[in-house]
Amino acid sequence: MMHKKIRNVLFIFIMLIVQVQARSSKGDALFNLNWKFITGNPANAQATSFDDASWQTVCVPHSASYDAPTVAGELAFYGSPSAPNKDYWYRKSFLCPANAQKVFIQFEGVMQSATVFVNGTQVGTHYNSGYTGFFFDISNNVVRGASTLIAVHCNINNDQNIPPGGSGWTSNGGAAPDFLLYSGMYRNVRLLFKDSVYVPLRGQRITTTSSTIRALTNVRNDGAASKSVAVTLTVRNSGGSSVGTATATQSIAANGVSAFDLSPTVSSPSAWSPTSPTLYSVETIVSVGGAVVDSVVEKVGFRSYSWSAGTPGGLSINSNRTELKGVCMGQWMGWIENAVPDSRFAKQVAMIKDMGINSIRTSHYPRAEAFYRACDSIGMLVLVEVPAWGVNSGFTGLTTFWNRMYSCDSEMVLDGYNHPSIYGWSLFNEPSESTLGPYFANDTAIIHSLDPASGSGRVTMVANYQGMSSGKYGLDIMGLNYDLSYSTSLPILNTEMYQNWFRTFVRGNAMDMDVGSSSEAGQEVSTMTSAWSTSDKCGGAHFWCFMDYCSFRNQTGREGIVDRLYIPKNVYYLFKNTLTGGATDYWTNGTPSTIDLKADLTTLRADGSDISQIVATLRNGNNCVQPSGGCNITFTVTTGASSVAMLYTGHSTAPTSGPSTVTCAAEGGRAGILLRTTTTAGAITVTASGCGLTSATVNLTSTAVTENISTAIGPRQSAGGLMGTDVSKHVELAYIGKMAVMTFPAGTEKTVRVLNCQGRMLACARLQEGKVLIDRA
Repeated sequence: MMHKKIRNVLFIFIMLIVQVQARSSKGDALFNLNWKFITGNPANAQATSFDDASWQTVCVPHSASYDAPTVAGELAFYGSPSAPNKDYWYRKSFLCPANAQKVFIQFEGVMQSATVFVNGTQVGTHYNSGYTGFFFDISNNVVRGASTLIAVHCNINNDQNIPPGGSGWTSNGGAAPDFLLYSGMYRNVRLLFKDSVYVPLRGQRITTTSSTIRALTNVRNDGAASKSVAVTLTVRNSGGSSVGTATATQSIAANGVSAFDLSPTVSSPSAWSPTSPTLYSVETIVSVGGAVVDSVVEKVGFRSYSWSAGTPGGLSINSNRTELKGVCMGQWMGWIENAVPDSRFAKQVAMIKDMGINSIRTSHYPRAEAFYRACDSIGMLVLVEVPAWGVNSGFTGLTTFWNRMYSCDSEMVLDGYNHPSIYGWSLFNEPSESTLGPYFANDTAIIHSLDPASGSGRVTMVANYQGMSSGKYGLDIMGLNYDLSYSTSLPILNTEMYQNWFRTFVRGNAMDMDVGSSSEAGQEVSTMTSAWSTSDKCGGAHFWCFMDYCSFRNQTGREGIVDRLYIPKNVYYLFKNTLTGGATDYWTNGTPSTIDLKADLTTLRADGSDISQIVATLRNGNNCVQPSGGCNITFTVTTGASSVAMLYTGHSTAPTSGPSTVTCAAEGGRAGILLRTTTTAGAITVTASGCGLTSATVNLTSTAVTENISTAIGPRQSAGGLMGTDVSKHVELAYIGKMAVMTFPAGTEKTVRVLNCQGRMLACARLQEGKVLIDRA
């Protein structure tokens, strides 16, 4: 007979399963795996009867032009700046849950335009830009309890009417933008399931200072009758404990929307700053008749921003003046182009911060949600820019372009609003005509209507548009490229800076290896050190640019502090030593004796897109980096019977991607690759050999990934039930002596409450990054 205590434990286990299932009642599911893909525009590809068996199977994030063999090939794929026109399609089916009420599909980014079909019916188009996300309500198009087809027709056309494609194109008398647009469904896709009463996407704006919080939450009622709706806002600290709560109730008319304005009191919160990026969770619970119908969890930071136009001037965070030591940064990475998986962003941001940088300008377009989250958690300030470059007089009267730009303004602000790391909005880069002033004024007005500086502390500016001495066009900050001073009553911020446009910074070039004060690298560091003065009016400066890139205008693409694969050059360590005094890893003269092989991520998702950076460094017996005359390193990946990874090289005579063996030069004592997973899980071994040295190996693994669309929706729960973040229903129970141990899958953040048979809470556990934190028992 089973022991009574064990029976009680089992009963707890059963209750826990029920509550976990209930908590998943309204949620979302990544929709990235196993899309069918083709380049071209076959007739009737949106139809459910269309045969896509011959199409390639790909996973999102995805570039429609993976594996361009050379820079020239990459440029050729995207065509000339005046007349490219390339179509491509994606198709995927899913089993729509039978009890789904509201169903949405969300795209974080598709380049450059997208038309979405559900079961053959067009549900919407997005032409505002390829850099802002969009979503559609597909509730009336899905087939509940049966298969539903999503088809997406995309086009890359450098269209002058789609930002930033119109920015400076030759048809308007200017040069092409100084970056490639790339292609593909290159950011996450999600399915979202909601009740008929719900918080819509982009429906909540949370504003904080260093001591207060205010949440404006829109709630929709798509039902046929009015409903009394309660919204409860709970602020939780990093341990998951409630530190403030507020509740309000309103009646929402049928097919209506109501705004809930809640400001819970939080006693002496820890402030967010680049040196102490403390985050809180804001949990919003929507309930009708005591039953929870929707929940939203946002990470926020308590911080205040203010600017001074004096000397010294610039930005103060929580009343502490902070010099902005910044870099300009795009999204591309090697031959995967813009299709960067979420796992890379935290690595990239951490690398930039480790160099001593505290600000990133997202030149020249908004970024992915995961990038903002990384900046929030790591403590990196962000200046977000709309997708525009070199707007000139040729855009006067382009009504379609400007209307889409205004939509970009709204999408950019609403997507980034709740992120504490974002301190400002940059509306354009290097516009050239004062006749465009009314358009600039409209952009500024839209930004201020959504995010007034008096509320969030954020400011608006234009990069390098002069003549705004008295706040012309309503802008708050004077942005300067390649300049640090200007006669203006506004605060000043430098948005681009370097000393020499013609620098090369190639890792194997002696100029880059020489880190003395008279070298080019030394001069660039000296220029930026001077620009980062704390005693002048300018609030800081941003180095152009952090990583190598190519474009129609700049086809060599070797000007970065790191290369296309984010392998650091000597100048990276020179910046780091100058800014932080940290240990450097310069090249020095000598003879290498070993290959030091490292992977920055060793556990990857087998989702067809996850990436590890693997670097072979030649070192001598004193652990110093040695150049060894630019010898070659061969990387070989070994897996099981099925291919689980592909290799990507960086800059070389003929860069390659895809094969299991690649060879590249050890420039400046370093050679590197990117390893990209397939959808097959398994062990991975990478070997680096060459330069007359003993080979080195590094071991990685890719873990299976599934899409739990069926578990993203379930029955309602009581408003007094589980109130944590997303919780999996898969629980393992083990017994150790008289103890029962419950194990849950690791995740970003989860809350689990354990109840006995009377409903009394025995324990509350907060799971964060795979660690269990007990709140109380």
